Amino acid sequence: MNIKSMYENIQIQMGEAISFAEFFSAMTRIVKLCNLQAEKLKTMLTITGTTAWEYTIGDTDDDDHAIGDTADDRVIGDSRWSEGVTWDSLNNVVELPSNVTKVIALWYAGEKCHSEPYDLMKTMVMEDLVYTCIGRRLYFPESLDAQTTEIRVKVETKYPDPSRTDTEYTGMPETAESMLMNGILNVLYTQPKHFNTTQFGIYRTAFNNDLANYNDQILTQEPQEHQVPVYTY
Repeated sequence: MNIKSMYENIQIQMGEAISFAEFFSAMTRIVKLCNLQAEKLKTMLTITGTTAWEYTIGDTDDDDHAIGDTADDRVIGDSRWSEGVTWDSLNNVVELPSNVTKVIALWYAGEKCHSEPYDLMKTMVMEDLVYTCIGRRLYFPESLDAQTTEIRVKVETKYPDPSRTDTEYTGMPETAESMLMNGILNVLYTQPKHFNTTQFGIYRTAFNNDLANYNDQILTQEPQEHQVPVYTY
C-alpha cells in the first residue's frame, strides 16, 4: 500500500486538504485498533541451527504438520542469533521478537512438540519433543548452542505501526487497504476540525463491515505468505 497515494486519496474523498501529520496520526490509530480487533496473520519462524536464524514465510496444512517447501527464506543478520531474537545459553531460553503476540505451535526435526510445565520440561531432553512457553520466551531442556536440528515455530505477530520514512506500508496485506482507508476517514471525521456526524457514521459502518470481512477472510484461509518482518534495534 503506497502511503502517499493513500494520503492523496483521503484528501480527495474528504474534498479538503489535510496535513500529512493528521493523516499519519489517524493511520497509526487505526493500525493499533486493528491489533486489538483484527485477526492476525500467521508466520513461521525457522531456526536453522547452522550459522544463522531464518525468518521463513511458509504455509502449514494444519497446526500438526509443517509443510517442508517454503515460499521464501531470508537470513536476518550475520550472526547465529538474528536481530530481534535473543538466546540465553545459561537458561536455555529463546526470546522471540517483540512483535510476536502468540506462539501457536513448535516443531523439532519435523515433529510437533508439546508445552510442559517448566520443572517437568527440565527433566527431559530435546528428543522428548517438549518445551515451555512463557510469553515470548521458549525454554528448552538442552542448550541450542551446538544444535543443528531444525526448530520451527508458528506464531502470530502484531501489525507494525506505519513509519514516516516508508513509502509503502507492508505491515498488512493489500486486501486490508479498504479497511484502513475507511478507518482513517472515520478517525478524521471525529476530529473537531473535520467533525461531521453523517460522514462519521458512514465510515464507521464501512470500517466495521470491512473489519468483519477481513476477519472472515483470515479465519477461513491457510496461513499465507506475507512480508518478511525486518527488526531494527
